[in-house]
Amino acid sequence: LANTLARLGRLDEAETHYRAAIALDPLDALALSNLGGVLTRTGRYAEALDVLRRAAALRPDDGQVMFNLGQTLLRLRRTDEAVAALLAAARARPDLPDAPRELALAWRERGDRAGAESFLREALRRAPDFRPALNDLAWLLATGPDESPARRQEALELAERLVASSEEASPDHLDTLAAAYAGVGRFNEASATARRALDIAHQAGNESFADALRRRIDRYGNRHGWVEP
Repeated sequence: LANTLARLGRLDEAETHYRAAIALDPLDALALSNLGGVLTRTGRYAEALDVLRRAAALRPDDGQVMFNLGQTLLRLRRTDEAVAALLAAARARPDLPDAPRELALAWRERGDRAGAESFLREALRRAPDFRPALNDLAWLLATGPDESPARRQEALELAERLVASSEEASPDHLDTLAAAYAGVGRFNEASATARRALDIAHQAGNESFADALRRRIDRYGNRHGWVEP
């Protein structure tokens, strides 16, 4: 029941039922791990870490347990510990793309764009339509400081594929597509796409993201791409 509630996004209810399951069996590593995942999704990282360490002590070879632990450590910026857990998760579950994608985030934290790209491509090798990795790789290629025209074009193809495959327009995905348009010199389309993302961010009340979009729209209006250091 807790798993179903978590998939539906009803996280408070899911937490209640995970805790009930753990009260019945305190050594249920998967319930502990899933509770930790819910706590991470609600931003309670320190509390999640305590629960996930208990799960990892019980099931150190379980890919999902180690993934949840690594993801939480990464959110806490404990990057070296996160990398160790995520590498263990990637080895335990070679079929899933989540761990390589999180490892890419860790490598970006370290300022290693090439390493991040390698992990994102591994995630897409495992699951070619995995949207988080599609988005991240397109953004990386679209906004790098020294990307070739061929890589800028690849960014656009990835971003167009990402947006076309989404049932609802995501401001994050539109932001990436706008950056990719700008990367190949299609500034009018970049501005128009970024404004679509801005409208959605406004409607969602996400003003910090809206501010970032406005800065990018200014760049596109001046016929400049968005480049990250």
